[in-house]
Amino acid sequence: MSKLLTRTMKSSQLPPSMKRPAIVYGDKAPTILDTTLGHLIDELSDIHGDKVAVDFPWQSIRRTFSELRKSSKLVASSLLSAGLCPGDRVGILTGNRYEFLDVFMAAARIGCPAVILQSHMSPGEMKAAAIKSGE
Repeated sequence: MSKLLTRTMKSSQLPPSMKRPAIVYGDKAPTILDTTLGHLIDELSDIHGDKVAVDFPWQSIRRTFSELRKSSKLVASSLLSAGLCPGDRVGILTGNRYEFLDVFMAAARIGCPAVILQSHMSPGEMKAAAIKSGE
């Protein structure tokens, strides 16, 4: 968990899955955070509901935790309907836009790694990034 998140959210506001320390001493077998991004968004939505989660002022868009949950589930359903399966890679090529967050969280929800692509990458570099992400 980032220091920024720790500073902006009080311990009582954090979902149960985030109340464990980020540094684990001893046996390295247990995971630090035993939840998925989809479950985390669901937990945060249950706790914070209509509070603003993200703000994209250059697009005049604010999203609440509940809206993030709803949009990520909708996009996840669309990805599955398009034939994607858990483990398939989802390439995302966009600027700093709220749609990035929808697709990124939807991909995580259905077990598809998101491959972040940049406009300056050549087609060969994009292909290499997608292949490398599956290793």
